[in-house]
Amino acid sequence: MGTTVTKLEIIRELSERYKKYGVTLAATRRVVDGLFEMIRRALAEGRRIEVRNFGVFKVVDRAPRVARNPRTGERRAVPARKAVKFAAGRDIQERLQALQAASNPHPPQPSQA
Repeated sequence: MGTTVTKLEIIRELSERYKKYGVTLAATRRVVDGLFEMIRRALAEGRRIEVRNFGVFKVVDRAPRVARNPRTGERRAVPARKAVKFAAGRDIQERLQALQAASNPHPPQPSQA
């Protein structure tokens, strides 16, 4: 837990998984790069991306705000901006809940006040 999965690892795993069908590493790289490019383009156009059983990527507006540099305490204005938000689908949420339950078999009980 806590390790990062890189794009290269995704490409290698997919390539290995589909090697029996003649899919090469280079072809897998082109497909993965093409997928990410399509996602980038759709988000840049402000479009919502819904992948069933996985989740939704959408562009949201962030309001302007005043932030503080934690090191110096200096306050500065942060302008409004657009950001990408990911909302995990039900399948991912259920898997995370199962992982949580497995790592914490004895959750704290409510107090009897």
